[in-house]
Amino acid sequence: MLYRRRTIQAFLYACVVCSIFSIFYYSYQAWHYTYGTKGPASTWECIGSGRDRQCVVKNFCVDKETGGFAIASSYAHRRRLRNELSVNLINADPDTDFYYEPKAKWQHDVADIPFKNETLFVYGLYTPMHFSHMLFNGLIPLYRNIRKHVDDTSNVWTYRAHVAESASYLGSPLMTTDFFTTGRDLVRDEHELTSPQQMLLPEEPICFREAVVGTRVSCSLSLYCEQPIESYIYAAFREATLNYYVKEDHWKQHNKESSLHGTNRDDQACVETMREFKTAVTSNKPTRVIGVINRGGSRHITNLQQVMDAILDSATERNYILRVLDFDKGCSLASTAYVMKDVDLLLTPHGSQQGGAVFMKNNSVVISINARGYSENWFAFPLTAMGRRFYNFECQSSICVDKDLERAQRTLASYDIPIPPEDILDDCLTWENDRSPDGCLIAYFDKMHIEHNPDRLQFAIGQYHKDAPRKIDVTRFMAFFEETIKEMDDFEAMSYRQICDLEKCCGYSCDDVLGPVVYGSALEGRLLAWPQDGIGSLHHSWQE
Repeated sequence: MLYRRRTIQAFLYACVVCSIFSIFYYSYQAWHYTYGTKGPASTWECIGSGRDRQCVVKNFCVDKETGGFAIASSYAHRRRLRNELSVNLINADPDTDFYYEPKAKWQHDVADIPFKNETLFVYGLYTPMHFSHMLFNGLIPLYRNIRKHVDDTSNVWTYRAHVAESASYLGSPLMTTDFFTTGRDLVRDEHELTSPQQMLLPEEPICFREAVVGTRVSCSLSLYCEQPIESYIYAAFREATLNYYVKEDHWKQHNKESSLHGTNRDDQACVETMREFKTAVTSNKPTRVIGVINRGGSRHITNLQQVMDAILDSATERNYILRVLDFDKGCSLASTAYVMKDVDLLLTPHGSQQGGAVFMKNNSVVISINARGYSENWFAFPLTAMGRRFYNFECQSSICVDKDLERAQRTLASYDIPIPPEDILDDCLTWENDRSPDGCLIAYFDKMHIEHNPDRLQFAIGQYHKDAPRKIDVTRFMAFFEETIKEMDDFEAMSYRQICDLEKCCGYSCDDVLGPVVYGSALEGRLLAWPQDGIGSLHHSWQE
């Protein structure tokens, strides 16, 4: 009994002590909250709504624990913060939207933290290991956003708060901001540390006087963009990158630093493997630099050497520099700027490498070589927004058809389509009698009573056509090439709108691009990239 009594007494004593301690602790917290040292509270102003909402937050902090927080002064203030600061960071398809919602901390939590007198730009990336998605869905929208908020970009900090559609096995991000700022690019994952500029979120908070959250879904694709990338933004981007990487000769150092950070990329491969072939005729006409990019895997042009020989043989009135490039082994933003800076005409299969056109000269042309049965205008949107002439060169003749039986079998299998005997599949891929491969296969499956999904089959064959090898009709191409080179001289003094008015800026089927991007005659001018020209009546596509 004595032991039990003493145990109860000890327990009660402990409760009293804990109660007294709690009273003192919470009294101190209440005093500290009311009278103690406080950091500044956050305020914010937002524009837009839904997907293209953007908020400018005064007094904003980032750290590893929270991934970013605003500073609350009261419970009501914290509720408002949580309700109002929800901003989409991704400039791509709505399916990939990510609404960033910063956490909240109290003023006394940041009482002893100095605030940087800089602006932090909070952004997201979509598939940053894919050069053109990194560029057109990430870096250039970020660059536009920064240019619209600050005059001097040299010290801004950035924070990559989310990456959509990414996985480490796909490669390291190609993103960089070193050409316009010495500020750090804060990231959340070690995989994103690709240069000395990137920095993991710190354990201790870093606070900024201002943060701009979101880029308002700014891009050139009318399929999903809410705000345009204006032509003058593309021009400023080109000037900034070429000044830093080429004129100031930082491209080698950039690539060296990338390799030291274990990106498992050879960012200089496209420079080291570059080959040039020059003609030597007596001419007063300007020499034209022709960039040629092939792909070693998918979308390979199988008779490209024949085309190159034809171009060199055609040099009777002017000289050509034929620059043959290989992007398969790696090409950073810096290297791409270096090899593309003076290109007049780019000949390449459809693909990510076409994004390098942003570094090409004004009045330049991109000719995209497509396999029979496939053509798309994805690149036409940003290229017309920046002022590049663009043409989808798709051959409808059997002489352009090349086949990859194994690729076709893999593609059908990936869509759960029955794989026919090799001789049947081979025949269907030839476009014999102008019958499409999907039509040929559907007829075969129906004849043999093989169950299949026609819609899925058409989708699978479309994917095969996108990636299939392709040939160029050399005779037809050379006629188009020589006319295009001549037009470069004729159009030298013209504005891009004037070239489009001549129906010579985008083809062969570009009305859906020219309307929103060049003329503003679609989408109420929302994505007009040439505001200096105003909204105009649509002129139609460039035809051979």
